[in-house]
Amino acid sequence: MRTLNAIRNILTDLARHVLTILLGFISRTIFISILGVEYLGVNGLFTNIIMMLSLANLGIGTAIVYKLYKPLAEKDDDKVIALMNFYKTAFRIIGIIVFLLGMIIIPFLDILVKEDIPDLKLIYVLFVLNSALSYFLVYNRSLISADQKNYKLVWIDSSFQIILTILQIAVLVITKDFVLYLITQILITFIQRVVITIRVRSLYPLLKSKKKIKLTIKEKKELFKNTYAIMIYNISTAVINGTDNIVITIFFGLHYVGLYANYFLLIVSIGTVLGKVFKSLTASVGNLIATDTNNKSYEMFNLINFLYFWLIGLITCCFYILMNPFILLWLGEDFLLPQQVVLPIVISFFTSCMLGPTNMFRNAQGLFVFGKYVPLVESILNILFSVVLAQVIGLSGVFWGTILSRAITSMWYDPYIVHKKGLKKSLIPYYITMLKYAFTIITTIIIIQPLISNFDESNLTNFIFKMGICLIFINTIFYLLYRKTKEFIYIKQVFVKIYSGKLKQSM
Repeated sequence: MRTLNAIRNILTDLARHVLTILLGFISRTIFISILGVEYLGVNGLFTNIIMMLSLANLGIGTAIVYKLYKPLAEKDDDKVIALMNFYKTAFRIIGIIVFLLGMIIIPFLDILVKEDIPDLKLIYVLFVLNSALSYFLVYNRSLISADQKNYKLVWIDSSFQIILTILQIAVLVITKDFVLYLITQILITFIQRVVITIRVRSLYPLLKSKKKIKLTIKEKKELFKNTYAIMIYNISTAVINGTDNIVITIFFGLHYVGLYANYFLLIVSIGTVLGKVFKSLTASVGNLIATDTNNKSYEMFNLINFLYFWLIGLITCCFYILMNPFILLWLGEDFLLPQQVVLPIVISFFTSCMLGPTNMFRNAQGLFVFGKYVPLVESILNILFSVVLAQVIGLSGVFWGTILSRAITSMWYDPYIVHKKGLKKSLIPYYITMLKYAFTIITTIIIIQPLISNFDESNLTNFIFKMGICLIFINTIFYLLYRKTKEFIYIKQVFVKIYSGKLKQSM
């Protein structure tokens, strides 16, 4: 049943996020044509500031989901109720804290943003309000996530995403007002969260319980211990992910933030799909670790790592070769960044995403307290390197700074913790495998790029042809190199079972 639920979650999440991506590009095109690149820069800048203020929910969400795996498997309703009561109270406090922290930053906005943007402070307050309100309802979703049933919310998410996009487009076309655009987002998002809350409570009647069940002092201590470790980790991660636009704003202005925002939309759209798809596996991993042997967990890690490589390697190659041609077709030459800037953007995407399996097992194994200060060091190095390199080599230096700080810290330390403390296996095979994956991607790009370099990039037909060549050749190269590996053979067998309709009977 674990495999079936994981596959169902993957397919439903994939379908929803493909739709979300398409709607996002439609909305972004109209946004730029009506409001311009400077407002797009404001949107990107404030999104990053809110990301850091939110501090990735301080880690309580991850710690609670981890704690829910066992009581859900054992049908211990009282423990689930106690955890959800604690979660609800904690998230309401966090929502208030996020709002207050956001208000403190208002006097510094004029220092950060040099351009004359009407209603700048009101726009920022709306961003803060939207983030703060989310904490009062979003906690309900953690239960359905831990129970591997996210697919039951897909129709709600998809419907509201369509409604929101249509309404925001209508507001832009009719009023050309960014403030009303944001108010629309706040209202529709809030209604969506109310509907999701009602749906989750109908699926889990225990949430309607009036029992005042509380966690024991020992359980709270353990939870706070894990939360503190995740908090340090997530604060640092939020700083790492959120500083690029701030550094770009300070040294290069909102215009370049707006240009980068379009590349970031491409990356985050695909990254979100991958993240949601593989996040569906986290609960399965947690269940596996709780019920199966360590060797089985190690095999699962290698399998997921291989899946990440294939998908992310494919996307990385396509990004480097096709990203600028796509931006040229979509928005025009004025919105292009130089290829020397695209290179570190793509490398940063790859190095970040390939830590996904490590992060997944780190959370599923509950290894929150180990190396909790490593991301803090990484965030400090990221700011330092990005600021220095931005002044030395320009815009690309911002992204090279991020890559360099990651290479020195989390890129080697996080896998070390997962292998030593969780999987209890040697790290050397992992490093060899990752070097092999990286070499495969570099070689693939070197082979394919000359084949399509002479095509006219402003022609849609040629772009589609180039994309087809990329997809065929990249997958062919990967297949020829890895078709005999244990991971590929296993995946092939699973898909054969799905196709033949035998998967469910084999559970």
